[in-house]
Amino acid sequence: MYLRSDVPALAFMNAQIAQLAVHTQDFAKCMDQVVRGHYGLTEYRFINPAYAMSLMYCLIVVPKEMWSLSENHQVYKDLAQLDPVQLFDIRIKPSRFDSHPVYYLVRHLRNSIAHANFELTASDGFIFWEAKAGPRHFEARASDESLALFLSRVGGCLANLGLSNRST
Repeated sequence: MYLRSDVPALAFMNAQIAQLAVHTQDFAKCMDQVVRGHYGLTEYRFINPAYAMSLMYCLIVVPKEMWSLSENHQVYKDLAQLDPVQLFDIRIKPSRFDSHPVYYLVRHLRNSIAHANFELTASDGFIFWEAKAGPRHFEARASDESLALFLSRVGGCLANLGLSNRST
């Protein structure tokens, strides 16, 4: 039986399976049947913005208890070793951001995703923002490649954390 706390690890494992399967002939046949057969589309990428946002939701929004830990918690120290902040172009940040950048990046990304405060840019990138009844107080941009790296780094950390907690 699965628990809600298993969702981040399961989502990350699903993504790893999909990323391997997408290169197989059977997967290509299934995509052709659905994408071209049912919807008549000629251009489609399985690894697309919906895929990325679904994974972001499962990794960052669902495990709300984990991300509400103190900014000095070990999970943020572990993530800091992976240097996720450098994957984003932080355009607007609150003054306290630099005191614990990984903590605040995750916190603001979580709020952005939970409230659907993101957009896709014409150049295949993402803009995430946070605003409370006024101007934006956080804005970060990421290319597709940078967001994929972020998901890989954060997802791996969460999957390992979830799996290790399950065995105890």
